[in-house]
This record gives sequence, C-alpha cells and structure tokens, in this order.
Amino acid sequence: MTKVTDKLLSKMGMKVETKTNEIDLVCGMEISEKKYNANYKGTTYYFCSEHCQKHFKDDPEKYIGE
Repeated sequence: MTKVTDKLLSKMGMKVETKTNEIDLVCGMEISEKKYNANYKGTTYYFCSEHCQKHFKDDPEKYIGE
C-alpha cells in the first residue's frame, strides 16, 4: 500500500490488504480500475468514481492528512 493509504488507515485503526493495493482516499473503497485520478504535490491518487475524484480535488488536504 502507499504511504498515504497506510497513514489514513492507521488513523482509522484499520489495515486492509487489497489486490490492487490502491484505496480511494475519499470513500475507502478498493480501486478496481485506475480510471479516475488526480495529481497533487507530485503524487497521483486514484478514485473509484468521478464523484470521489471531485471531492478530493475540492479539498485534497482533507484526505491526505498533511
């Protein structure tokens, strides 16, 4: 898993292992295809839907916890 994902899950008291190793930071779902993404501070983040992608783009700091 990515460092950001591990950090988010740790804050939630969770650890999840997935096939793709990508978790949507907005809703917590496993990413099955990398169709929706956003770049922020040199890192590409992936989302399960356009809806989650939009929420991230509106306030990325809320989701990455930096």
